[in-house]
Amino acid sequence: MLNLLKLFRYKTLLTLAFMLLVFHFGFLKFQDLQLALKDWEFLLFTFATLCVFGAGFLMYEIINHENSNRFEVKNSFIGTKISENSANVLYVVLTILGVGIGFYLSNAVGKPTFGSLFIILAVINYYTVSTLEKSSILGSFLRAILPAISIVSVGMFDIIPALNEQNTILLFLLFRILLDYAIFAFLIHLMLEIIQKLERSAKIETTQSFANQNWFENPKMVVILCSLILFGCLYYIFNYLFISSLYTSILYFIIAIISPIVYISIQMLSAKTAKEMHQLALISQLLFFLGIGSIFIISLNIMHYV
Repeated sequence: MLNLLKLFRYKTLLTLAFMLLVFHFGFLKFQDLQLALKDWEFLLFTFATLCVFGAGFLMYEIINHENSNRFEVKNSFIGTKISENSANVLYVVLTILGVGIGFYLSNAVGKPTFGSLFIILAVINYYTVSTLEKSSILGSFLRAILPAISIVSVGMFDIIPALNEQNTILLFLLFRILLDYAIFAFLIHLMLEIIQKLERSAKIETTQSFANQNWFENPKMVVILCSLILFGCLYYIFNYLFISSLYTSILYFIIAIISPIVYISIQMLSAKTAKEMHQLALISQLLFFLGIGSIFIISLNIMHYV
């Protein structure tokens, strides 16, 4: 059972579910407005998103199995416990289920065209795994943009259909906040993609090879991304949290987000081994988790402060 769950990268799916649920129940539900999706509909929305992402992860494992001689990690589950044909059928079922629910919800909120977002997610998922070796840089960008699109989709389904003359300013403000967090998610995942590639390189090459990596898969690029994230956090603190006297949120940002970013930046310049890269990858994953959780902390802080 655990091997089957690993096929779908259940830990990543749980993180994705956490992210979506936090934005709906831990942020938008705290606002004094009527959202387009009812709670049970948003749970259905989350399930549909997980289906599409899970299908993408499954397709990666299928292609990984087909090209096992060219990939360093071999899959022993597909071909032994489950046939490749069954895996392909399951991929199609999950994709159709996710896209179908997406179109159902888009019609439920009166925005039928929004259902195409799930098709876009499915296409990007498939494209990233089917062209993995052809364009690793493009693949990394596409994988990093997927969680960002998921965050934007929350605003599309929850906020945009609820727009009216009375709440336009508030809803556009909330949607802009979601866009900011989408950028944060993109930068974190892009950074994680690079670190994981450096970790794999360190396992099969000498430590001196880091200096010979291309302009993208390079420790310096990680430091640049960390700097962008750090600048964004400081901008938020001084322009939003500080002037609103949300000191609990400021403390959270400093401890849970800024400190790990600074640590990753410093360690990245001296990291040499795969073990060190793996540790930085784990910290980056934790940083994403804590960063998304900050919207809930801010919501609580505003509620109790006001």
